Amino acid sequence: RIVFIYDINCQYIRHVHERFKERFPHLTHIKFIEWLIPKMHLVGHKEDCQYLYSLNFTPGSGRVDGEQTERNWGDLNGAATSTREMNSAHRHEVMEDKQNEMNFKKMI
Repeated sequence: RIVFIYDINCQYIRHVHERFKERFPHLTHIKFIEWLIPKMHLVGHKEDCQYLYSLNFTPGSGRVDGEQTERNWGDLNGAATSTREMNSAHRHEVMEDKQNEMNFKKMI
């Protein structure tokens, strides 16, 4: 079972089966993917979306809010501006170091 959480999944999943068949014909088990919307973004959606794509009503999703990746943006934005003039390999290395630092801080 795969849970895919994205801000506009209600729009993204339109014709998703056709797109997957065309681009990834070897992936036949797309029906096992659950398409959900993060809690913060869900309040801006129609009431139907709020029930269909809510983490609150999805068995096995626990108490996750779906906003994990966005929490890092504040820290990464500062590093991104300082790496703007670097070549792509150096920039990748600096951004990876920054993420490793952030992960280390979570553990201590």
